[in-house]
Amino acid sequence: MEQGNPFILDNFDDSTKKMAEGFMVSYKYWKQSSKLINFIKTQRTIDNFL
Repeated sequence: MEQGNPFILDNFDDSTKKMAEGFMVSYKYWKQSSKLINFIKTQRTIDNFL
């Protein structure tokens, strides 16, 4: 990991795109095969059920 100031990004999509800049695999293919990204994006808070 690089040393320096942290990045402050607005949302989850921006953060995954920034993280993927250093990957050897294209973001498009990495996102399609990731189970974790889909899991995180479909999470709901308890407020959604009240």
